[in-house]
Amino acid sequence: MKSREKNMIQIKADSAHPVPRGGDGAGTSVIGVGRAGVHIIDQLILERCGPRHLVAVDTDEQDIRASVAPHKHLLGRRRLRGLGTGGDAALAADLVRADADELDALCAGVRTAVLVAGLGGGTGTGAAPVLASRLRAAGARVFAVVCMPFEFEGTRVLRAAEGLEVLETACEGVAAMSSGRLLHVPEAREDIRQVFRHANILAARSASALLHLLDASGTAPLSPAELRALLGTARLENTWAAHGSAQGADRMERVAGQITASPYFEDGAVWQHAAAGLLSVVGGSDMPVAETRELAERLRAAFPVDLDIRSSAWVDPRSEGVLSATLILTAADGQPVPAPAKASVLQDEPPAAASTDDLPDAAGEEDSLFPETAAVRHSRKKGPTPQRYFARQEELQLDQKLNRGRFEKTTPTVIDGQDLDVPTFLRHGIKLKV
Repeated sequence: MKSREKNMIQIKADSAHPVPRGGDGAGTSVIGVGRAGVHIIDQLILERCGPRHLVAVDTDEQDIRASVAPHKHLLGRRRLRGLGTGGDAALAADLVRADADELDALCAGVRTAVLVAGLGGGTGTGAAPVLASRLRAAGARVFAVVCMPFEFEGTRVLRAAEGLEVLETACEGVAAMSSGRLLHVPEAREDIRQVFRHANILAARSASALLHLLDASGTAPLSPAELRALLGTARLENTWAAHGSAQGADRMERVAGQITASPYFEDGAVWQHAAAGLLSVVGGSDMPVAETRELAERLRAAFPVDLDIRSSAWVDPRSEGVLSATLILTAADGQPVPAPAKASVLQDEPPAAASTDDLPDAAGEEDSLFPETAAVRHSRKKGPTPQRYFARQEELQLDQKLNRGRFEKTTPTVIDGQDLDVPTFLRHGIKLKV
């Protein structure tokens, strides 16, 4: 018996993520619902950035068993036997009601909760609103961070839109993030799984940031009413997020650089609709207030539009010497947010940015890819526009001859009489701006 104990992995109490039992008055909680939600909870534990009380709820037993979440619940154990809902959102909602007593005991004592989920499937779409309603009925403040499906997923997009509408009525505020914008991540061109990995990281960091912004121990905490107003109306996309973390003498500059380089901000259309920013800064006891203020000012100056950035700093003993920051941009109510710019995970080069020469000079013109509002045009007059977003371009007519390289001897892909191996701009004789 002693030899077996020697071979077992030992986890020291001071190095393990501190996790109290459910209902011990921990106060704050992140609850992952469905497969995507469970993966986001695991990401929180991996990065050691979440609260003490973390819960994973799913109908798939394999996901629950594989999760490292300290608190888990398998919905519909007897009815589904751990095989999932098969995309049936109504069934998932019924299972939450059937397991209400167990879920209430698991979440007892929670005063502020952030639900994380992916919408478009069965469990996350159906179970999250019912669970949010029960938490609010118990007196908790409930917000949600959800990942929306890709725009080409058809039925899942429609199901996600319906679920989002129900979830908004059950929560005090919902941050909806588009997965499509993460197709700009360079790693996604080689491995589509990198898109989901980045989505999990951003959702995890965003959930943690919302809790920090609401925490009374922060430097400038937000009230639930303020946060709800800043998040605005839930729709297929109303938030964009970025995260940065660094240590050393130049950590503030490096964190700012990581945030401004976020793939979520690659699409110029984002800057037409971003109305405000929520900045959560986390550091150790060595974090000066001036550093957080300078970070917010540096980010505000780096972006091509004027944004009201609300920031709050939060001290974490586990972050000595490290500065971390999460920026969440929110859209103004009443403005439809366009779909992400199309980006293929197989493309060799990122899509070209729009030129400032192509932007309209008066309201109502539609020649530009990203027509701007008067407020945005006015904000651009404050100074030089960063070259990163709108670089000046010149026309260049490329050679019509296509070199297929090592695919020269393969059969072309022809659909409706068009060779899809030939780039679109060559097939249609379009002049590129480079």
